[in-house]
Amino acid sequence: MRRINVASLLQLLLLKGVPLVPTSRLIAIDPGSHCLKLLLTERFLGRVRCVREETIDFREEVLLSPAEFNRHLQSVLRDMGPYPIALALPQHLSMSEVIDLPPTGAEDVKDLIEDETVKLSGLSESAIVYDYVPLQPFGRHHNPFWVTLAQEGDILAQINRMVLPHEELCDVTTTANALMAAYQAVRPYADRVVLVDLGANSTVVVILLEGQGVFAGSFPMGGDLFTEAIAAQKGCAFEIAETSKRTDNLLEGKDELAGFKTVVDGWHDELARVLKEWLDENPEVGSSLASFDLVLGGGGARQPGVLEYLRRRGQFSFTPWPAAKGETSGPGGQFAVAYGTALQALRRNVQSASLLPDHLRENWKRQRSLQRIQSVNFLLLAAVVLALAFGTWQKLALVSQKEALLNQTTNVLEKARMTDLLSDQLASEYERVRPILKRQELTWDTLKTLSLLQQVKSNRTLWFVLFADQQSYFSSPPWVAPTNAASTNQVTLTNIQSLGNLPPVKPGFIAELCLPDGDNEALRRTLSQLVADLKQEPIFGKVDSLSVDRRRNLVDPKILLADRNFALQIELADQELYLPPLLPDPLSPLPAGRDSKSSPRSFRQKLERQVSAAEWEDR
Repeated sequence: MRRINVASLLQLLLLKGVPLVPTSRLIAIDPGSHCLKLLLTERFLGRVRCVREETIDFREEVLLSPAEFNRHLQSVLRDMGPYPIALALPQHLSMSEVIDLPPTGAEDVKDLIEDETVKLSGLSESAIVYDYVPLQPFGRHHNPFWVTLAQEGDILAQINRMVLPHEELCDVTTTANALMAAYQAVRPYADRVVLVDLGANSTVVVILLEGQGVFAGSFPMGGDLFTEAIAAQKGCAFEIAETSKRTDNLLEGKDELAGFKTVVDGWHDELARVLKEWLDENPEVGSSLASFDLVLGGGGARQPGVLEYLRRRGQFSFTPWPAAKGETSGPGGQFAVAYGTALQALRRNVQSASLLPDHLRENWKRQRSLQRIQSVNFLLLAAVVLALAFGTWQKLALVSQKEALLNQTTNVLEKARMTDLLSDQLASEYERVRPILKRQELTWDTLKTLSLLQQVKSNRTLWFVLFADQQSYFSSPPWVAPTNAASTNQVTLTNIQSLGNLPPVKPGFIAELCLPDGDNEALRRTLSQLVADLKQEPIFGKVDSLSVDRRRNLVDPKILLADRNFALQIELADQELYLPPLLPDPLSPLPAGRDSKSSPRSFRQKLERQVSAAEWEDR
């Protein structure tokens, strides 16, 4: 039976796009002007991890036309799997503000925010997509809300530019909110932190205060500005300047470029201006720029020497994007926006900013409902499979137990058959020596009986006229007077030889005696005393006088005294060897169609045979 690898099965189902609960996978996309970043993330039991990272560099991939770019993007998406897609919207296409609303009920908050979004955007309500979340009070704000909005046309244009299937879009957020979510996953209680993402065309700035985002904005200065300055000063092509920017430290050392520092200083001053304007608008915060920690990320942060040069300026405390730790481990600063977009789509951030248009949101809800139904069906199918697997395992266990019992029974039957065979062999061997033992026993019993009769005869006036075993006594013909001495001797010899050949029917002896003296009462007492003396001997089981009707006339009347002739019937106590044999002669052939293994015998016969064998071993 082939074993099913559960881990391989789950991996196969995920690759086939089957939604599993509590597992969720999606693809987060961070679109840039020169580089597109894709991140496949997975949420399992509350943990978010990055499964795969992909980067599409427009110059390295030599994507000269939008059609080639779209084909390559669709190929990468198919290779990563048929999962939902979450998109990060460039920050300059959106707006994030803190709105302080008057104290009101929850049912009126939506109407108030709708009015504020129209005022902020200056457009009609139907062309705006927005989202909001309440914040903790800070500074002068007592009932603040974080509001993020964008024009629906800009969102759809960005989706159509990458030819993303609408039915697979699950969420759209902004670059600033994605940066905020990614950093809060690593530092959930960050206070007075400025997140700076130095991109190709612009720089995104996010301010975190007391663990929550309070400002998001951007200014149009980025890595391309640095590359253009390098190309102008070196008089080279843009691509050569881009390569030099990535590999050479142009701020110090042998490759130092004096005019390049001026461009970096200009970018630094613009960042300081944006932060100063926010501090001026929020004097209640009561902080200076020096009290904020600046976290530098994005592609420009990887330029050699930039981070060290900004630190030497001393106005801000610049640090690189922190390495992720703990359960929600994510990538570094290069994929921070994509990772934050995934957290936003998986609802793992505290400040929601979902800008998915209404018709796409409804479409995704339907898709999500179908996925839940598929998940329930899968769980039911898995439960059925587990139940069937458990039942099969239980049946196999029962079959294994029965096979083991069957094997044990077969072994026991084989041992029983061998035991019967050995018992038969032992009984056969015993029957071979049984006649010899029987003759030895008969001789011993005869001599012992004669000796005991001789002892009881002493001090008494009597003589024995006949001594014979009961078989010979009862089966011999009456005495006939002989015609000559030769014939008498011949008859006596024949009777003596028959003692060892005839099987005894009733083991014992017959002794006839004559009591010459005394009257009838004296004779009776003498005979009773004689019987009593013989009964005391353990060799005899029964001693009694033989009745007249059972007596045989085997003695010559000339040696008898009339009315003074008596007979004693003596039975032996140990009669085992004198019993008929339990088994047929082992030397004789069995009947046709029968063998020694299948010959029927009763339980009693087998038991008696085993007892006889055991007693023979004792002897």
